[in-house]
Amino acid sequence: MNTTSKHRSGHPAEYRVFWLDEEMAELSLLLPGWQAAAMERLANSRGLTLGQLTRLLIRDYLTSQETPEVTDNSPTGNL
Repeated sequence: MNTTSKHRSGHPAEYRVFWLDEEMAELSLLLPGWQAAAMERLANSRGLTLGQLTRLLIRDYLTSQETPEVTDNSPTGNL
């Protein structure tokens, strides 16, 4: 199976996660339009950016799983 996909620009997207440094990574996220619109409205209603809301949802989900390897490594728990 070929795991290399192509970005809309036509360039190969060889990695699903692009690591910016040891603590920060960039992800590409595809959502149905209705989900993206709903998340955008929710973020706006809470005074957050879409990125902040996404990080909050992921953090809350992962910490609810009660697995020891999932921890919030940020000093203040900030988004």
